[in-house]
Parts: sequence; C-alpha cells; structure tokens
Amino acid sequence: MDKNERLTCTPYTKQDYEMVQLLSDLSGNTLSSVVGQALHEWLKDNFTNEIERHQKVEHLLNETGIPNHLHDFGGDQ
Repeated sequence: MDKNERLTCTPYTKQDYEMVQLLSDLSGNTLSSVVGQALHEWLKDNFTNEIERHQKVEHLLNETGIPNHLHDFGGDQ
C-alpha cells in the first residue's frame, strides 16, 4: 500500500482506545495494525449491508420527493 493510502483513526471512547492498546500489547502488533485489522473485519461484515441501506434511503427520498442533500452540491438555484 502506498503511503498516500493511509487513514487517521480516532477511537470514539477511551475504552475503545484501551481495548486496541491491550490487543496491541498482547499480539505484539502496532496500534495501527490492530485498527487496520478491525476495519478490515468490519468492512467484510458490513460493507454490503451499508451500501444497500443507503440505496434504500435514497430510493425512498426520491419516491417521496424529499430533497436528497447528498446530491445537491450546487446549492439552491
């Protein structure tokens, strides 16, 4: 992976940070490696469902005529 293909991650809670730290200590891997593995596992389990959920919401917004601000990049014209 290219150095430009990096992400910065901030844990939501102190407990999240402490759990990542413990896993890092136990496994001998870096914090970054533990977070990367966690992201990989989450994406593997959730990516498809998240895409489908967003597509359903977009479809409902289009059907009801509710403005979809995700596609309104031009502002009010």
